[in-house]
Formats: sequence, C-alpha cells, structure tokens
Amino acid sequence: MKTFAIGDIHGAYKALMQCFKRSKFDYKKDRLIVMGDVCDGYPDVKQCIEELLKVKHCDLVIGNHDMWALDWALRGDKPEIWTSQGGDRTMASYNGGPMPQAHIDFLKGGQLWLECESQVFVHGGFNPDISLSAHSAQVLVWDRSSGDTRNYRTIPRCCQQLLIYIAGSFFSAKI
Repeated sequence: MKTFAIGDIHGAYKALMQCFKRSKFDYKKDRLIVMGDVCDGYPDVKQCIEELLKVKHCDLVIGNHDMWALDWALRGDKPEIWTSQGGDRTMASYNGGPMPQAHIDFLKGGQLWLECESQVFVHGGFNPDISLSAHSAQVLVWDRSSGDTRNYRTIPRCCQQLLIYIAGSFFSAKI
C-alpha cells in the first residue's frame, strides 16, 4: 500500500482527478490522506467528496473551509466571510442544500491531526513545544504561523525525527 497526501482541493474536481491519474492512485489498495479544505473555492465540492468516498483507505484531516461547510450543512450557518471565500460555490454545488448525509459524515469524521508512523499531518499549524493533544482546534485548523520553524528556538527531542506536513501553510519539512 502506498500513502498519498493531498491538501486544499477546494472543490477542484478536474485537478483532483488529474492528481489521481498522474500518480496512478489505486482506489482499493492505496491510502489517501486529505489534509483539509476539500470545500469552497471551485464549483465541484459535491463531486470531490463523492470521489473521495470511493477511496477505500481515506483519512480526512479537517480544514477551516470544511468546518465552515459543515456548519452550513448542520445548522444553515452562512457567514459572509465564508460565502465570500468560496462558500457560495459549495452551496451551489449542492443546489443550495441539503448536503447528503454521507458527505456530512465524511466531514464530521475529519480529524484535527493524523499521526502515521513518524509523520504528522495537520491543516493549519502546530507548536512543536507542546504535544499535539494540547493544541486547540483553532491552532490545528486555522493557524498559519507554523510554516516557519525559525519561530522556534529549539525543537524538542520528541519532534526531531518527525516529518511534519502542514497543508494550510504549504509547509513540509523534516525537523
């Protein structure tokens, strides 16, 4: 089984399919780690989630746009900040709603972070000076300051052999 990671799909179905094709992704054998923000942006969120549901081994690390979409699906929340940043396209993808229960369950099943052997996947940020479980959802999903490890004077021994992937800040480095 190969493991693939992808982040910030933002409803771009055509790009998602190109990634699967070019990587020769096997829906039944390979593992896919989705690093948040499946929703908002491009107009094909519904198609993207339908496609991800076909993947046998798919883990979602929830992103801030996914949380906004989930708030809309569960409570009808439509804050202007969300709709102006692609939420309007998510709603349009579902013809104004409702979102199918399988899609809600997919988003609700999203994790704040995922540890896989010596790798950690988050959407937003993290502080290597504290354990992941001590982080708030706000930091793990929304923070964008972690992309620069120069912010940290020393990296604790527990994190020195981890490969950290942060989707929201487009950062990947072995620390």
